[in-house]
Amino acid sequence: MEMLRKVENALRLKSKAFGDEIENLIDACKIDLRLAGVNKIDEKDALTERAIVLYCKANFGFDVQQER
Repeated sequence: MEMLRKVENALRLKSKAFGDEIENLIDACKIDLRLAGVNKIDEKDALTERAIVLYCKANFGFDVQQER
């Protein structure tokens, strides 16, 4: 829950309406980190926290047809 708050702050969101989407992005980031070879994902580690925040910032609100 703390990570969700940190990501919402980084995205500058005031509404809690996007909580499910952000939680999904956090989970997807953790999976990507595991696929990249990270064995232990500690959300309190500064590098892990930064990786999750940047992943969420890069993918939040992504729409495949956005450029149309």
